[in-house]
Amino acid sequence: AINQAIQRDVLAAQRGYHATAEIAAAGRGITVRLSATVGAAEPEPRALRLLIVHPTRDGMDGLVLLRRVAPGVYNGVVPAVTDGRRILVLEDMQSAWRLTGETIFPAAAGIVLQPADRH
Repeated sequence: AINQAIQRDVLAAQRGYHATAEIAAAGRGITVRLSATVGAAEPEPRALRLLIVHPTRDGMDGLVLLRRVAPGVYNGVVPAVTDGRRILVLEDMQSAWRLTGETIFPAAAGIVLQPADRH
């Protein structure tokens, strides 16, 4: 499982993926902007998954299905999330690559998602 996770991070880095997430003021809508370095991008996925992971408690995680609404722009609805620190994991629907980041809910704009640094 650890090797698979590392491979997912490496693939995201090779493709040059990085993203930012913004949660609407009302706290339910989310917009994710996915970017890639020039020349490294694969065709844009139609949909993505965003896992909202509680760092210490099972059963407090959330899942957001994101649909592409414009080139590089994905929208979804955040489930009810209690306040506190969360780890965000953005991945394609095949779980081939992933980007990660952290935030504290209630969150707002500028959440950075990137491949894990494996150096």
